[in-house]
Amino acid sequence: MQKEPIDILRQHWGFDSFRRGQEEIIRAAVSGRDVLAVLPTGSGKSLIYQVAGLVRGGYTLVITPLVALMRDQADGLKRVGISVEVLSGPLSGTAIRRKLDNIYHGGFPFLLLSPERLRSPLIRDFLRQKPPDLIVVDEAHCVSEWGHDFRPDYLRIAEIREISPGTPVMALTATATRLTREDIVKQLKLRDPAVFISSFYRSNIRYSVYLTEDRFSQIRSLLVPGQSGIVYVNTRRATVELAGFLRSAGIGAMYFHGGMSKEEKDETLHAWLEGEADVVVATGAFGMGINKPDVRVVVHADIPWSPEQYIQEAGRGGRDGKPALAVIVADSSGLKSFVEKMDWQFPSFDFIRQIYTRLYQSHFIPEGEGEGTEIFIRLVQWAKKYGFSPYKIMIALKILENHGLIRLTEEGELHSRLRVVVAPGKVREYVESEPRNAVKRTLEMIIRSVLDVFDYPVSFDEDRFSRKWNISKEDLRKHLDILDKHGWIEYSNAKGMIRIVFLRPWHERLINTYRRSMEHYLKIKRDKALKMLDYVRNEHQCRVEFLKAYFDEKIPFSCENCDVCLRKKQGDLKRIQSEIMRLLRQTPMTYAEMRPYIFDEEKWRRVLDYFVDGGIIAMDKKRRYYLINGRTG
Repeated sequence: MQKEPIDILRQHWGFDSFRRGQEEIIRAAVSGRDVLAVLPTGSGKSLIYQVAGLVRGGYTLVITPLVALMRDQADGLKRVGISVEVLSGPLSGTAIRRKLDNIYHGGFPFLLLSPERLRSPLIRDFLRQKPPDLIVVDEAHCVSEWGHDFRPDYLRIAEIREISPGTPVMALTATATRLTREDIVKQLKLRDPAVFISSFYRSNIRYSVYLTEDRFSQIRSLLVPGQSGIVYVNTRRATVELAGFLRSAGIGAMYFHGGMSKEEKDETLHAWLEGEADVVVATGAFGMGINKPDVRVVVHADIPWSPEQYIQEAGRGGRDGKPALAVIVADSSGLKSFVEKMDWQFPSFDFIRQIYTRLYQSHFIPEGEGEGTEIFIRLVQWAKKYGFSPYKIMIALKILENHGLIRLTEEGELHSRLRVVVAPGKVREYVESEPRNAVKRTLEMIIRSVLDVFDYPVSFDEDRFSRKWNISKEDLRKHLDILDKHGWIEYSNAKGMIRIVFLRPWHERLINTYRRSMEHYLKIKRDKALKMLDYVRNEHQCRVEFLKAYFDEKIPFSCENCDVCLRKKQGDLKRIQSEIMRLLRQTPMTYAEMRPYIFDEEKWRRVLDYFVDGGIIAMDKKRRYYLINGRTG
């Protein structure tokens, strides 16, 4: 007998009721209908597919784009006693078969993998033998060229439908315009789908833009020691610089970017989740799928490249329903830089073609060959050699990857390569000779603990090795460089390295067939960036009303809470009185915590003094204002 969704919810998650709209979506999927659900960040999309999958029985195939998102969802399932298999990272054929066997024989109701795994004949054969009972497409906007993060391998999901035509598909995303929604339905071949669309808008999040000539100081003023926050920037260098500034200004800040090792990323994430760090300054998709409910502020120190990106990242604040801030901080140079960087962010087709041709030519790959060839390049050096911007090259490479011409692996996902090139006997004689020193000890540790290191270049993880043998990474790399220089080893450091796999043989005219598609793709991306520029420059229209119009939400309204609305409201003292009362009814606040809501500081202080003198509010030992009537103080 099939269990009821509410019984599953109580059994594993301990909740007595669903959030608004969740059960309706679950029942549609359980009944066998295809589903498209557009739900804001923090609305419980993962729980929806998890409950639906458990009710349907068998196993659920979950396709999701990010390894971090996969791991977080898997950890969440394991915490509530549900077994799950994840296909991520470098796995041998034996390891993959073992995981698939676990799914085949039951007891593992969820299989999580990336869309790229769907290329594998092993995976496809398994899906034919053991079709899933539900297919979940997470971050489904990635299937659409109109979305903000198009991933060509998502198009393979429709092929999986042909392998398992009777399996319903549940497509989930946080943001999608009308065109994106229509494209998701088309590309996934959804059949008469049940469509659920919730507004991105959450009333506890206040949207603001600060135009200032002192960005760092403005960002510091928005952050409160002991409060959780995220600051997004567009470059790795900026994460380090801004995190350093914030630490010097008394904020417990760490940085996070794609060039860090998995261990470094995990350490930063753990410190933030456990409250050991207040703020993470990050690039990219940091926070995706991570349920930290008490994020009080999300700052964008650089302008995001699309409204979809902005709403997803801003929506990581205030998941506990309490007030949260979503703020873009920009200065005149930042606005100018954003416009200039469009040339890098959206390169011409001729530039993309030039990079594609150079990749083959620089590795002496003749015309008609190259399919499956793997190359490694150090991006900065390669860019310097040909006189290009590394940033612009990386954008071009990602566009080539999005169009299925190459597969790209960035340095944060790569390990260094290492091989001992001298015979084992001579190496042992060397490490045992006098004088003994740290370099010899490093070589000794390598031959004792790294398998096959004499036979061929092996993957070498400096982080793991340095922890195991209690040596700093800096000293380890210095010793390896010395050993390489003196001919004992061949060492290729992964720092700054990227891996490229050519998916098509090289023909000079091949890429020309992609001109129309690439130019169309770039125009869509450029239009989204220009819309964000309009959002930042806007001083008259309610921020929420602006965004609702972009996402085709038909009923515009003023939120009465964004910076534009507050400026209009704070023209007289009575409106400021109402605003202070509204804030303090929710929670006690220090003046620093109120600052993001203040647009006339002199009048705001006058009202606070008036309330204190009149016995309406008071200040506690933590210098927080609270209402004396007992509702919050």
